[in-house]
Amino acid sequence: MKNAIIFLFSILLFASCKKDFEGIEIKGRITEVGSGKPVSGAKVTIVGRGSDGSPWLSGGGISAIVDSVFTDANGHYSYRNVESPFGGYIILISKDKYQPANPPHGFDNGFPHNFDYQLQPYAWVKIHLKNVNPVNESDWVEFFGSFARSISTADNIYMGMNVDKIIYEPTYGNYKILIYYKYIKSNIKYSDSIEVFTPAHDTIPLDIFY
Repeated sequence: MKNAIIFLFSILLFASCKKDFEGIEIKGRITEVGSGKPVSGAKVTIVGRGSDGSPWLSGGGISAIVDSVFTDANGHYSYRNVESPFGGYIILISKDKYQPANPPHGFDNGFPHNFDYQLQPYAWVKIHLKNVNPVNESDWVEFFGSFARSISTADNIYMGMNVDKIIYEPTYGNYKILIYYKYIKSNIKYSDSIEVFTPAHDTIPLDIFY
């Protein structure tokens, strides 16, 4: 009789545990690229997903945001819902001074999921661009490099005698970037480059004198 009671209790406990995962459970840890530091206060948005794997869209074409949670001081987050009206889920991750992330990873119903992710921090480069003696009206400079956003070439060409500008460019933090520049000086063409490490959330000053 005692063994039968234990067996029945085990079945009920198993059924109870199984029921816990009929919905959706997602948890993990968000850290910083390069340093591995925990990212606290990051927003993890849970988005409903259609049966074909794409984000579920309502009639207005807006993604079905189900809920959002925030990481704790150690970068941990957790979301759990025993009811799931969608075929599955994806997540979006955002935090001020970090590149927003849309990980290409789906989360199906009926299973607990552990998902860690590293967010890319931003940094900034402060470029002092200056034409120095001897100067003439035909002097010309163009700069470009491994910045975090696409830079229009037309926006980074400067001509003339009196070029003296301060330019801020966002880039990746905890990252080694390479800035190229080419210029014409007294009708002679030159090219050069500068390599610099950009700490997360910091602004690195650079001089490009030509």
